[in-house]
Amino acid sequence: MRRSLTCATLTISLLSACSMTVTPTATVAHPDTLLTVPVTAGTSDATLAQQYGGTVEYRTATFAVLSGAHATPLAAASRRVEKNEQSVAIPQGATHSSGDKIWATGITTWASGDKIWATSLYNFGQQTGNGWNGPLFTLFPQNSQEFVNLGVPQAQLSPNYQGSPVIAVIDGPMDTAHPALADSMVNPADWFDFASNDAQPTTEPVTESSGAYGHATGVAGVALQIAPKSRIMPVQVLAPDGTGYLLDLVKGILWAVDHGADVINLSVGTDLDSPSLRAALEYAQRKGVDVAAAAGNSGSEDLDYPAAYLSTTGAGVAVASVNAQSQPSAFTSTSDTDLLFAPGESIRSLYPDGREASWTGTSFSTPMAAAALAMLRGQPGTQAARVNDLFTLGQTLDSAHPTWKKLNLFHLLD
Repeated sequence: MRRSLTCATLTISLLSACSMTVTPTATVAHPDTLLTVPVTAGTSDATLAQQYGGTVEYRTATFAVLSGAHATPLAAASRRVEKNEQSVAIPQGATHSSGDKIWATGITTWASGDKIWATSLYNFGQQTGNGWNGPLFTLFPQNSQEFVNLGVPQAQLSPNYQGSPVIAVIDGPMDTAHPALADSMVNPADWFDFASNDAQPTTEPVTESSGAYGHATGVAGVALQIAPKSRIMPVQVLAPDGTGYLLDLVKGILWAVDHGADVINLSVGTDLDSPSLRAALEYAQRKGVDVAAAAGNSGSEDLDYPAAYLSTTGAGVAVASVNAQSQPSAFTSTSDTDLLFAPGESIRSLYPDGREASWTGTSFSTPMAAAALAMLRGQPGTQAARVNDLFTLGQTLDSAHPTWKKLNLFHLLD
């Protein structure tokens, strides 16, 4: 049996086929049921409503998702009505220390006119040496050994690391004004908050004791440390308490694909193997968008979705956590399918209000893989998804599990 997810558990997914447009409704609604059905260009919303009942929530060129559909005509067509459960969340056990260092105090150059993160490091390929002093990662020294072991310096300094690919962080609210993020965001026209149905996926006032507080900010910060030329697209699908609905996750994935994301980071999860979520993920794959999803923090051989789906289909990459000794973390979920492992214990990253914190969980392993995919997408002439490259170059983690690979950035951009 799969466990029910708490506000500390993270997962989300989607699929689809062609181009679609999400048109948010006037008010935030959470329908009880969803039905995913195939469509053609000639299938009207009125026809779908007549055939199945309910309301069309969104559609692409090949499928549509309806809410409130009737069950009667479905059995013969092998259609399954699914519940739109509030089961999407950040992975159980994702933790952080309190934001214990004011940004302007801890790393003064980030708050000064130099803005190393936003300017010099953004152009890292042309201005080498700003982020590294030998083997010391000057922005977050605490991450130095892990990053050196991954080959981050070599990847960042490669002449083939070019462009500014977009990483969509589909998560909870983000501190988009953090001085280490502000100049690396995509145009606000491409932001959206499906949890509140507005265009402001920004940090909301909630108690810092919430396990979800600052989660999206920390995830974005990890991605930019690995791939500093990337741009971040914030797409909110979780409420400030770290929980959300399946339909919002699906809409968030489709939004990201249709608004220019090259890579989607899903440090969120659910225990549902959802037809609508599968459709969204397939849509992303067909549109050439890479997806990285958190394996989960249950410590069992039971991956969260969509990681469980990605690990068996190759539609993306499922990411688990290793400790400083390159051994699977005690908390990480695993399986016998394809898994990519990346550091996920005490990773230093961003925290709201210009602060930093130490984060633990597969939520923070995942953006390392997403960032590696973004680096590959930045190579000259690269258009296609590159998930297989991460496994081809990955280091075998355990001889007993040949499908387990550790993220390896050495020679990634050769």
